[in-house]
Amino acid sequence: AEAAAAEAAAAAQGIRDDVTSLVAWQAACPELRGLWDGKWESSGTWEGISFGVVDDRGNQRVMHIKLGAKGLTGDVPAALGGFNALTVLDLRDNHLTSVPAALEKLTALTTLVLAGNHLTDFPVELGGLTAL
Repeated sequence: AEAAAAEAAAAAQGIRDDVTSLVAWQAACPELRGLWDGKWESSGTWEGISFGVVDDRGNQRVMHIKLGAKGLTGDVPAALGGFNALTVLDLRDNHLTSVPAALEKLTALTTLVLAGNHLTDFPVELGGLTAL
C-alpha cells in the first residue's frame, strides 16, 4: 500500500512539474503569453498541448506539444527534458534558435519536428533518442 501511495504521489507530482514548466516557458516567451494568457485557469487547456492518461489511476502528463508556426522565439527550454511521457514535439516554422541537450531525456519521443527554425546548433546527444 505504501508503494502504491508513493507511485500515485509521484504521478501527481509529474503533472504539476509539467504545468510548472509550461508556465515558466510562457513567462520566458512573449508569443506564448499571448497564446496561453489566462487559458489554463479558465478552461484547463493549453493551445497546442495535449495531455494523456499515463497510468490506471487516471494521472495525466503532457503527451504532445504541437506549436508549429506560432512565431515562437528564443530557446527551446531545457525543462521540456522532464516531460518523460512526451511522444510528439512539433515546433516547426518558428524563430527558435537553440535546442537543449536535456531533450535527450525524452525517451518516449517518437516525433521531433524542428524544421523551419533558426537553429544555430543541434545537440549530438539527441542522436540517442532511439524511438524517433
